[in-house]
Amino acid sequence: MEDITSEDLFVILNNVRDAILIIVDQKVYWVNQTFQNNFEYAINDIVGKSIDENLLGKNFVTKLDFFEKNSDSVSKTYLHDIVLSGKATGKPAYTAHYQIELKTFLFKGRRAIMASFRRTIPRKQQLIDIEDLLSFDILGIAIMRDGKMLYTNQRYAEMKGYSRDEVLQWEPYEFLKTIHPEDQEFVKKQSIMKERGEPGYIPHYEFRGIRGDNTTVHFEVFSQTITFEDSNANLVILNDITEAKQAESAFRQSEERFKMLVDRMEEGFAIGDENDNFTYVNNRFCEILGYNAGDLIGKNIRDIVHSRYHYILDEQMEMRKRGRSEPYELILAHKSGVDIPTLIGPAGLFDEETSDYIGCFAVFTDITELKNMESEKLRLQHDLLNSQRIESLGILAGGIAHDFNNILTSILGNLSLAKVYLEGDPSSDLKDIVIEAENATVKAKSLTQQLLTFAKGGAPIRKTTSSIGELIKTTTNFVKRGKSCKAKFDIAEKLHAVDIDEAQMSQVINNLVLNAIQAMPNGGTVYIRGENTEISGQLPIPIAPGKYLRIEVQDEGVGIPPENLPKIFDPYFTTKLKENHGEEVSPPRGLGLTTAYSIITNHKGIITVESELGVGSKFIIYLPASNKKADRKPMTKPIIQNGKGRVLLLDDEPPVRKIAKKMLEKLGYDVILAITGDEAIEMYKKSLNGEANFDLLIMDLTIPGGLGGLEAFKEIIKFNPDVKAVVSSGYSNDPVLAHFSDYGFAGVLVKPYTIEGLSKTLASILQQK
Repeated sequence: MEDITSEDLFVILNNVRDAILIIVDQKVYWVNQTFQNNFEYAINDIVGKSIDENLLGKNFVTKLDFFEKNSDSVSKTYLHDIVLSGKATGKPAYTAHYQIELKTFLFKGRRAIMASFRRTIPRKQQLIDIEDLLSFDILGIAIMRDGKMLYTNQRYAEMKGYSRDEVLQWEPYEFLKTIHPEDQEFVKKQSIMKERGEPGYIPHYEFRGIRGDNTTVHFEVFSQTITFEDSNANLVILNDITEAKQAESAFRQSEERFKMLVDRMEEGFAIGDENDNFTYVNNRFCEILGYNAGDLIGKNIRDIVHSRYHYILDEQMEMRKRGRSEPYELILAHKSGVDIPTLIGPAGLFDEETSDYIGCFAVFTDITELKNMESEKLRLQHDLLNSQRIESLGILAGGIAHDFNNILTSILGNLSLAKVYLEGDPSSDLKDIVIEAENATVKAKSLTQQLLTFAKGGAPIRKTTSSIGELIKTTTNFVKRGKSCKAKFDIAEKLHAVDIDEAQMSQVINNLVLNAIQAMPNGGTVYIRGENTEISGQLPIPIAPGKYLRIEVQDEGVGIPPENLPKIFDPYFTTKLKENHGEEVSPPRGLGLTTAYSIITNHKGIITVESELGVGSKFIIYLPASNKKADRKPMTKPIIQNGKGRVLLLDDEPPVRKIAKKMLEKLGYDVILAITGDEAIEMYKKSLNGEANFDLLIMDLTIPGGLGGLEAFKEIIKFNPDVKAVVSSGYSNDPVLAHFSDYGFAGVLVKPYTIEGLSKTLASILQQK
């Protein structure tokens, strides 16, 4: 029993809806206001009165006596009618129907009883209501006691899948067979608690049922303990909610499918409330912004938008509230602070009844890649324009080189021939003059070689397998002559052989060393290194794994600004050398680095650059190693090899024909000249018809306005597939020079050429058996 000592008890009990009576020593100690109102007793009329039949009726006195004799501080609930009498107060007797609960407790050290009275329906009226309920055909209704069915309506039996007679004949608790096995214990316990009037029972719950045909259904039950035939009984009202459960399950599955679908979207998806706070976000939305879903739920959309773009967001949210929804772009803020360009497709949400704005949802597409593609497109358009300009420049450069080389052929040929005539007079000063002029012409040839390389993208003209170490040293020493810079070599022994066009590779070294020297106007050291290396694929450069020759050309110059490094190999890119308050900037580069890049790329190699301002730059070349051994070329003075035979020379330039004829005749050959391809074909056909045959053809590749050397040669080999021919040109934008043997030619003469080069080429071909 509880010892209640606080006077606050009366305050509490005065605020409950039940009528409360406290009894101490068989007398009324206190009643609450509800008791006074219900029984029409003033508190002074009843307090101190003995509990007898005159005060509250015989039934109540009987129940009270039974409770005092059999209770041990345990509450007891009665549901019988209590006949109350108002004789003690002079009022007529009357009958009231109450549910009475008795409970013992300690009050101020004495045993006390608290009686609570709750008004119930009169039994007669109750029976009438039950009959009405039993005829109700929408809900299933049953009355049971101790697990036995007392009454049921037709609808209850139908819900269970049995007839009404079958239900009424069930043994106690046989109704449990219509309950799902997993729910039987719970339902039985609730049924027993209701019948006994025990506190804690649940009047409304759901359970799964098993119909007579073994199908599973879902029921909602409302139950109430009632007084039926002078005893407690359980009134059960049953509602079939199977369809609702199926709809609920379908909705839940639909919701799960929706969530699964939304979470698998490649676009972000989010729902916000009327205050623009997130209530749902999918996985992709979290990925776009770098957050977890828990970080975003409840967050306002303004929190993920940079403040400088809030005005766009505010305009859009106002449009949404007015029912307008149009896609728009907005920069969202990644968790890391990075800007995320986003395309947003929104839609407002409105209450169906009030039309009030209740939020919105939106699809978010990360368009970073698209924006990058747009930037890349602009860059490509710019590069295309540059490429078209470069292509036009290349055509112009090739044409200039072609014409210039024809002129140089005449000059260099005459000088080399003059040198031959002067061989018999070693004391002549004229020979030295001729040699100097010849050297100058060779330098001019290297200039046209650069123009040709640029015009045709650096394709090798004549490849040989070389050990490049000596070429690097020779070229470097030649370039630095007369300069204030030094060269320091670190060339490994037994370098890998490489398949290269030696003239072009010499040009690459020339351009890089010259670039290094120009970067050090006050002098310095150029470091040239050569070593073997093997690439395993770990380098951050686009190069296939394998064995390579690595060449480095490093200076101690002013360096290249980082923003200029990506453009360093562009044609004519330059930052002019100047002094600005003592600060030096790297020198002009023109075509030098572009030409080097083209040559290395066409040799299936790669060239990169590293630079640091104030420290210097380093150009690094990787050339693929050859599987062949290097051609061993003894360093000997060029010699003239005389020969004999009949030569047909095709060239459209009179100065070239003239000097070529002189050099060939000096070498001992008979020469027949042709100006056009058609003329060369006719001359060769005649030689097959009785005249002396030609031992060798020299075919100029390009004949403006007429049949060129290649086309003429294709016709000639139809008559004689074994004919020997040399292709010659001062215009090398055609792959024929680089791959002459693929077109049937036995050799190549690149204009301008000397009598030594001419004799060597012809002798190597005609001496073959």
